[in-house]
Amino acid sequence: MPEFDQLEAFLRKDPSNTVLATDLIGRLLAAGRVDQALKVLDGLAPGVRADHGLRFLEARAHLQAGDAAAAASILRSLLADGAEAATIHHDLAYAEFALGHIELADQALQPALRQLPPLPEVQRLHARLLHWQGRLDEALAAIDEILTGQPGDVEAGGVRALLLLDLGRFDEARQAALAVLSRDPAQLEASITTGTLALWSQRVDEAVATFGRVVGRHPHAGRALAGLGQACMLGANIPEACRLLEQAVVRMPGHIGTWHALAWCQLLLGNLAGAQASYEQAFALDRSFGETHGGFAVLHALRGNAAEAEAAIARARRLDPNGRSAVYAQALLLLANGRDDEAATLVAPILAQTPPASQGTDPLAFLRRLRARMVEA
Repeated sequence: MPEFDQLEAFLRKDPSNTVLATDLIGRLLAAGRVDQALKVLDGLAPGVRADHGLRFLEARAHLQAGDAAAAASILRSLLADGAEAATIHHDLAYAEFALGHIELADQALQPALRQLPPLPEVQRLHARLLHWQGRLDEALAAIDEILTGQPGDVEAGGVRALLLLDLGRFDEARQAALAVLSRDPAQLEASITTGTLALWSQRVDEAVATFGRVVGRHPHAGRALAGLGQACMLGANIPEACRLLEQAVVRMPGHIGTWHALAWCQLLLGNLAGAQASYEQAFALDRSFGETHGGFAVLHALRGNAAEAEAAIARARRLDPNGRSAVYAQALLLLANGRDDEAATLVAPILAQTPPASQGTDPLAFLRRLRARMVEA
């Protein structure tokens, strides 16, 4: 664009002009031209690049590029050098949040929250952090406070829709999400809400399309990656589901359900070592989660370790009497003992409730395929 070319030409003539460099890089980032902004930054003299404002913009450029670790490093160094602004604390908190470091993000945001009145973006991030900490009612109250003062805040409206979804208020969540999307069809949380509702209603094509659009716009959004992975899993595209879920756990290392979904994809691909590692990650998050013990039971059964499988099944059922993985493990043990009909009868109800990929699937054939993939990757 001519304005950028002109500003770059001026900067080449006056390379020590931090005001000009800040203006150019700020405009480039606002236009989404992150690579060009980083290139301009790389071309600055070290003394110019050390300017606090330019370092802040460099951190923002890395955030937009999806490199939260680089952004966090720059922002920490700014604070260590005495720079002090609510926006610095906000961006550091956002970077830690993107890295899955929820507690560190919360700590980083506190100074910005103490500056009254807090910036709207600080309030929104605070609500997001409360959400990820499982403090859903507090998060909803925080978002409602924002919307009371700024009813047209579409980002806050999207966060509210997702909170309502996680609170189990599905009709309200759908209505809130659609209201936001009518004003901003690309809003992240509202799109995740509608995609999740489609996934849970087993409208696989709609879920894939919705999450696919979200991932296209936000390739580092862990919840969207997980949703698309699960939708691909339901659609029987297991390799693609595994690829997406591997990305999702990087973005959401503390989300146990995503580790479980990844483990099952790895099992279905015959990657027992990968599934073992995923279940161990889940176990590290919560040692009392029944489905994790059920997953270990499946692995023991597939490896022919009947005694260990039975012990894991017992633990899984004690912790979660309705867990599915323990049922699969028990069926695999029955299959190993030649009790094929009993094994098929045991898993048939579960397969019948997992459409559309498993609709019409012969239970015995499914178990045999799973057992046949007992090759360590």
